[in-house]
Amino acid sequence: MKRLGRFYGEFALILGLLLNACAMAFFAKANVGMSTLSLASFVLNRIFPRLSYGTWNYLIQCAMMIVLVVLIRKIRLSFILSFGLAILYGLLIDFCSFLIVGFPVSLIARIAYYLIGFLGLSIGTAFLIQCEMPILPFDTFMKEISVHFRVSYKGLRTWFDLSTIAISAVLGYWRLGSFVGIGVGTLLNALFIGISVSFVASGMDMRFSFVPRFERLGDLARRRY
Repeated sequence: MKRLGRFYGEFALILGLLLNACAMAFFAKANVGMSTLSLASFVLNRIFPRLSYGTWNYLIQCAMMIVLVVLIRKIRLSFILSFGLAILYGLLIDFCSFLIVGFPVSLIARIAYYLIGFLGLSIGTAFLIQCEMPILPFDTFMKEISVHFRVSYKGLRTWFDLSTIAISAVLGYWRLGSFVGIGVGTLLNALFIGISVSFVASGMDMRFSFVPRFERLGDLARRRY
């Protein structure tokens, strides 16, 4: 299939962040189970509501970057950019959550919100994969740890997902008396998001050539490993 043209990585990055933030807001609104990436921040927001959902999200991601620097004993400019992206992402989550705060919460509506979130997360994550830009702290953390300690990325990701679910379940039940944020949506995301993202990313790759508009940013992404 002939590619339609060039797609700037910076634009793909912005679209990816916005779509993923909207997806997190819709998952929270649906309340049928969060994705593992946002589960901890969702639970902590319910336990300590003075800090918003988005604030907890970027605090956790920034904490991961600090742990990464301590473990690998290196700091790169791309890490600092990841900090900034985490803050922007958290603010976008709060903004999107504010926009849908008055939406109805009937069963049909909640199912629709989950499907919107699933679609948004699939497309948004595919954009982030293709953008060739410095990425969010979570992805940076996983890839850097995998390379530095020579462990399987897939195995590390599985361990992280299971640990996140376990810790969130314990915290939620201990402080709130229920497994808040864990539901059928969590299971569906774990089983099918990866497949969906791969399908969308492959379609994007066949139709567009993703390149950075500013080569310096692209170099930062390529120098990570």
